[in-house]
Formats: sequence, C-alpha cells, structure tokens
Amino acid sequence: MMFFWVIVVLLIVAALLFIIPPLFQGEDESITTDRVKRDDLSIAVFKDQVAELERDLNSGTLSQEQFELAKQDIERELLESTQAEQAMQSGGDEIVSAMAAKASAWVIIIALPILTIAFYKSFGGGPEAFDPSLIQQQVSAEGHQGSDVEEMIVTLTQRLEANPDDAEGWAMLGRSYYFVQQYDTSAKAYENAIAKLSGESADLYADYADAQALANNRSLQGKPMDAVVRAIQIDPNHTKSLWLAGTGAYQAKDWQKTKQYWEHLLTLMPQGSENAQMIEANLSEVYQFMGQAAPQQSVTNTASVATVNGTVELDPAISADVSPDDVVFIFARAANGPRMPLAILRKQVRDLPMSFTLDDSMAMTPEMKMSNFSELVIGARVSKSGTAISQAGDIEGLSGTIRLSD
Repeated sequence: MMFFWVIVVLLIVAALLFIIPPLFQGEDESITTDRVKRDDLSIAVFKDQVAELERDLNSGTLSQEQFELAKQDIERELLESTQAEQAMQSGGDEIVSAMAAKASAWVIIIALPILTIAFYKSFGGGPEAFDPSLIQQQVSAEGHQGSDVEEMIVTLTQRLEANPDDAEGWAMLGRSYYFVQQYDTSAKAYENAIAKLSGESADLYADYADAQALANNRSLQGKPMDAVVRAIQIDPNHTKSLWLAGTGAYQAKDWQKTKQYWEHLLTLMPQGSENAQMIEANLSEVYQFMGQAAPQQSVTNTASVATVNGTVELDPAISADVSPDDVVFIFARAANGPRMPLAILRKQVRDLPMSFTLDDSMAMTPEMKMSNFSELVIGARVSKSGTAISQAGDIEGLSGTIRLSD
C-alpha cells in the first residue's frame, strides 16, 4: 500500500510541474499573432493540397473515387485544425495579470493534492476500480460515441449560422454530409454553395449532381442532369461531369449522347490507364447497342483467332436475389494481366441458361484480345446498375484458369 501512495505523490508532483511553471511566466506577445498566421497557413495548405489532387485526377493518376476520399481527408484535417485553434483562442482572450496567475498557482499547489486524495477516497478506493469488466464496458461505451465527422458537421453548421454567405463553408458541409451518406442534405448544402458563390464552379455543379442522384436512388434524370450539363458548359473538359453526363444519358438510353460524352472523356485520360480501360469497356457496350463496331475494330488482323465456348446458368440459390430484367455480362480476361475485358457479351437473366461464344472479334482494342494471352478466366456478372463496371450489389462468378491451345 505504501508503494501505491508513493506513486500517487510522484504523479501529483509531475502534474504540478506541468501546470505551475506557465502560471509564473508572462504570456508570449507573439502567441495571438502566431495563431492567426497558423489559421491562414492551414487554409493555404488546404487549397494547395486540393489543387494537387485535382491535377492528379485530370492526369488519370487518381480515380474519381480516390480523389473524393483524399479530398474528404484533407477537409477533415482542416476542420480539426480550425477547432483546435478556436479552442486555443477562446481560452486566450482574457489577459491575466502576473499577480493573479501566481495566486492561482498557489491555490493549485495546495488544492490539487487534497482534492486528489479526497476523490480517491470517495470514488476510487473500492474493488470496482480494478474490475476489468467495468473497464471494458467503459471503453465500449466510448467507442460508440458520435463520429468525428458528425462533430465537424456541427462545427460547420454553427459557422454557417454566423456567416451564411460562406460558399466554401457550404461546399465543405455538402462534402461532409456526402461522407456520412446523408445525400439529400448534402445536395441541399451544395445548392446553397452554388447560390452563394460569386462566380460559377463546375466542381460544385458536379458534386451537387452526384449527391442529388444518390438521393434519387442513383437516377441522374432531372436536376442532376441539368447540373452536369451546366458544369460542362463552364468547363468542357471537366472529367467528373463528363462521366456523370454519360451515365445519365446511358440511363435514358440515349446512346448517341452517351457515346459523345464518354468518347470525349476518353481523350482526356492517359492511354492504358485504369480509368481509360473502364471507359473503353463501357463504350464497347454502347457500340453494341448502336449496332456499331468499336473504332479500333476496323484494323485487320490475319493472325489466329481465339475462341471460347461455354454455358452460363443461374445458381438456384441466388434466383431470389435477381430480376429477369437484370443485365448479365459474360466476359473473358487475362488470368495474369490487366483486368480489362478482352471480350464481352451482354445478355439478361431471362436468357439463362444459355450457350455463348467469345472470340477476338469482340475485342475492344487490337492489342487487348484473347489470342494475345495464353491463359484466360471466363466470368459472368449480374449487374444491378446495367453498366459494365463492377459495383456493390453485383453478383459475379468466375471460372478457373483456362489455357488456350496453340
């Protein structure tokens, strides 16, 4: 027991060493100025980081999803920094005289040990203090408290109540609500940002359209489509808007518009990048709907043609999870290589079971065809969205590795 009290005394002394010295010292006159400079510096760094992310997005180094996640991380760091600075400033607005500071120090020196021992005697001395189950319950309860993002939303909301014309604040609030999947509220915040902004921003129109579409069960028809069209008028090379516009036209089965938006988007992507491959896969599907061959397919190739035949049928165990109108993609891709489909066929669940043939004539580019690879994997995917890009909720089955005969 004596050892315990020695530890208590040492901890009290350590606490006093941290608390007392600042109270005997005058406040550095540069602190207030430094706080303002730190706040301005945080905002400047934030803008530089966002600009760098946008350059990576436009160059194809980042996908749209990676860009959004990275941008949200930067915004979260800015908010945390702002909260910390506000807390520091609110505690430093009053000037305490040297005499009052010293008096406070002596009060703490006397009161802290007394209160510590009294508190332990009243609350900390029972067997509950060493009950592991109670400690675990406390940790578990703390883990279920509100998330940091929700706290940031509260801070932003309070800031906007004081300054409702802050367009950047509304945009950050829209991104925060988007992050917690409150898409309807996110869209409303973006609307306010657009209304308060002195000029026009393609980014804001695209972000609004994205959030509003998710609030509308992923439909881009109506206001979301109007917003992305306006974004493209502001910036004809805005990649996110071109992607959303093509998706909206696809949903409306306007294949000509879909082709127009996505072909232009493809010219902005680095050749061979992951984003370019996704766009090419979607365009290949659009060309099939239009009864057109992909532009690259006009190249004549006299080399041997690879062909794979097979049968696709639906597992009865998942029949209740799909609709007869759901789209089924049957595709071949390299067993060891890029994930871009080498050949793809579009059908519907109602067509199953069915026999299929995949060959080089279905290639999207002359370089990416089955005969250029010795080992393939054949897959079938039920797509709820109807697009060739795999999304959450899709059901996919893959074959083992298939070796093409020489």
